[in-house]
Amino acid sequence: MANGLRTASSAIGDQWTSTRTNALDVVDEANATLTQIADLNRVIQATVSRGNPANELMDQRDVLVASLSQSLGATATDTTDGMVDVVVAGNTLVSGFGVSRLGVTGGTSATTMGTAPVTLSIVPGGSVLQPGGTLGGLLSTMNTVLPGYQTKLDGVAMAVKDGVNGLVKTGYDQDGAGVTDFYAGSGARDLTVLVTDPRRVAASATPPVITGGVVTNASADGGLADKVAQLATAPGGADATYRSMITTLGIESRSAISLSTTAASVLKQVDESRLSVSGVSLDEEMTNLLVFKQSYAAAARVVTAIDEMLDVLINKTGLVGR
Repeated sequence: MANGLRTASSAIGDQWTSTRTNALDVVDEANATLTQIADLNRVIQATVSRGNPANELMDQRDVLVASLSQSLGATATDTTDGMVDVVVAGNTLVSGFGVSRLGVTGGTSATTMGTAPVTLSIVPGGSVLQPGGTLGGLLSTMNTVLPGYQTKLDGVAMAVKDGVNGLVKTGYDQDGAGVTDFYAGSGARDLTVLVTDPRRVAASATPPVITGGVVTNASADGGLADKVAQLATAPGGADATYRSMITTLGIESRSAISLSTTAASVLKQVDESRLSVSGVSLDEEMTNLLVFKQSYAAAARVVTAIDEMLDVLINKTGLVGR
């Protein structure tokens, strides 16, 4: 029991650490993307100010903004000379050529889970942001979801510890001695068994029979062991707490899968809409090619006609009256 709870707690801690690593990767990529957008702003502004088209550059920038929308929940606002400002959670991260960098602050290890929230901040020393997108989900996982399950797992561990310890203190082991505690620990992470000798397990509610200082009947009545077993099915006990946690996990997992599927569908529709505006359409390009071909043929016929007219004027007009 204790080993199983410690293993489960360790798995939650490992998941927290992995999630934080993913968050760092997302932020590093976001910082690089923000810089690229600012650089494109500079080039687009210079191009537009000279009266030249910058559509391809704007398309490149739109793709970058879309990636930030997915990772941070960013939005973009058109400004002057074809440039855009990029905003996350009400904070402008790209303004013209200027860029603000982001950093992950707060808790750095699973041991701080639930006590030191992990946050996204403008660095150095800037505002704390509440991003959406992928990073918002990662922060929620580290600050709410995983600590919540760790708390529930700790509740199971403490229900086991307090329930068993409370009973064994009233019982006797095979030698007729009382036992103070069976379990020790402050939660699932460090729950341990104190009793290592089977003879020291307090399984009896009544002391064994001792005659002349010698234990003559150590079978005891097993009543205490029965009470310990009944803890599993007690209302609000360890088993009930554990089942509640598993049920909640299942419900939240199905909800997360449903939301993910819906979000993916919406993203696909938005992306297709964007491509219909800024992407290359093969049908459209083929139509343009046919138009250009027909125009070229018409122009060629005009040139031929003009050439024939010039030939008549230059070479044949002088023959009249000969």
